Amino acid sequence: MANLADAETKSIAESSGTADDDDALDPRVQIELERLNHANEAINHLELQLDEARKTLKEFSDAGEIELAQLEKSIGSAVSKTRSYYDARIKLRDARETLTKAKHRFERAQALHVAAKELAVVSADYIDEAERSNQNAASWNETYSQAIAKAADAEREKYQADLDQQNADQAYSEIEKLVEKLQKDYRRAINKSQWGEDKRHEDSSIFCRLAIEQKDEICLTNPIWIVCDIRRYTDIEFFQKYFSNQLLLVRIEASTDTRNKRGWIFTSDIDDSESECQLDENVDWSFIFSNNDTDNFDEQINNLIKIINS
Repeated sequence: MANLADAETKSIAESSGTADDDDALDPRVQIELERLNHANEAINHLELQLDEARKTLKEFSDAGEIELAQLEKSIGSAVSKTRSYYDARIKLRDARETLTKAKHRFERAQALHVAAKELAVVSADYIDEAERSNQNAASWNETYSQAIAKAADAEREKYQADLDQQNADQAYSEIEKLVEKLQKDYRRAINKSQWGEDKRHEDSSIFCRLAIEQKDEICLTNPIWIVCDIRRYTDIEFFQKYFSNQLLLVRIEASTDTRNKRGWIFTSDIDDSESECQLDENVDWSFIFSNNDTDNFDEQINNLIKIINS
């Protein structure tokens, strides 16, 4: 009987051990559970960051709405009153470019006319000399005829260029007088509407904040934002401060010759102002896109996409 009891006890113990082995987790399952825990922790951390970002953006948005309301109150109808003045300034800039092109065309036509006339005179002298020395002047006769034809063409081009220059000069003078008149008529409204630089001096990042505050919902649901036409170091500093880990600074540039071929003409007090050329130096660009006619667009855009996705 004692042996039978011992055998039953041993059988129960073996059965219990087998049950414990069945309850033990597979090591692979344990590894996946640990990975799941880590993933949950990462998700919780990102959700906290998202909540904090939304809170910060909401604060920016509220502050921006207050500033916009204050600006609207202080500026009033000054902007609408001075619209004609600023439109006239744009027309004046365009007229200045047209006049500059017309002057260049006239100067080029005049130089070609002088050169063609000089060649005709030289050809005539050689023809006279050849006739006096009984030499064949056939080649110089052909050169003389070509020079006369070129001189006639250049004279017509010079005349038309001079006429276009006079018309452009008259148009520029009329628009310039209009700008002066509007500036005099709306002086108070113009002074009141020129708040941009004053606001920038008070708060260098005001326009950068407004750029993202007015797009808060879009910014929260889209992974990539493109903020074009930044112009000052303070603009870059703002985005580096709030988006340092996600920021790419991309510059698009072309040579002066390429820009001239596309119609650009340097305008003093505009193209050499701080807003136009401050970022030409001392900026660590993430990517520089060269936009000359000979550059490979597809290769550059593919390289930029690789940087964005990296």
